[in-house]
Amino acid sequence: MRLLRYWRPRPLVVIVALAGIAVCTRLSLWQLDRGKEKAEIERSRLDAGMTTALAISELATSALPLGQRLKLVGEWEPEKVILLDNQTRQGRPGVHVWTLFRLASGQGVLVNRGWTALSADRAIPFTPANIASVVPQGVLRDLPRAGIRTENRCEQNGMPRLNYPTLDDLRCVLGEPVEPALLLLDADLPGAYIREWQYFEIPPARHYGYAFQWAALALTILFLFLRFNRVPPKDVPS
Repeated sequence: MRLLRYWRPRPLVVIVALAGIAVCTRLSLWQLDRGKEKAEIERSRLDAGMTTALAISELATSALPLGQRLKLVGEWEPEKVILLDNQTRQGRPGVHVWTLFRLASGQGVLVNRGWTALSADRAIPFTPANIASVVPQGVLRDLPRAGIRTENRCEQNGMPRLNYPTLDDLRCVLGEPVEPALLLLDADLPGAYIREWQYFEIPPARHYGYAFQWAALALTILFLFLRFNRVPPKDVPS
């Protein structure tokens, strides 16, 4: 209790300090979770890449085999292409090329054919490489989601460039239902695009580094709060 006699913070200082500590702690935990999530994705994709692809002509939507390697049976629909916009690789802007594949059952599944550099000028036309002879196989995953929700316009003309589309966005743009999953095409298959599915622009280790920095900042705020709100003993009324 004697120590509390020498500690006289102002109410506004208390509020600001607690808010700063709370924000920094929250950001630290978020970066830690992102690092763990990406590390788990890397491990699961590496493990899945070592398994034999299961040939499949129909998907049970209520029980999608996410995380498994599949070989799709059906045919490509090369005119139905979506470009996942604003995807950087080593500092270069580009897109991921998604093409619709029609299963023998009639279901539509989007296949991520990989990353390619692309100009930000939407007036420059983009012609996807021919993939008609490729039998698609790879790991099935859920649709990627952005940390911040962005709005996409429903454009059915041309080749839409979307920012992390929802299932509703995809169905609107394609003009038909599509399965809530994405096949990551195996890296050793032809298709002309870069496929490094274990690659992240911000790798797990960097997220851990960011988490440490935010935690250190929270501790710094706490230290400064305690250090500079102490009243000298001579100024404390007895």
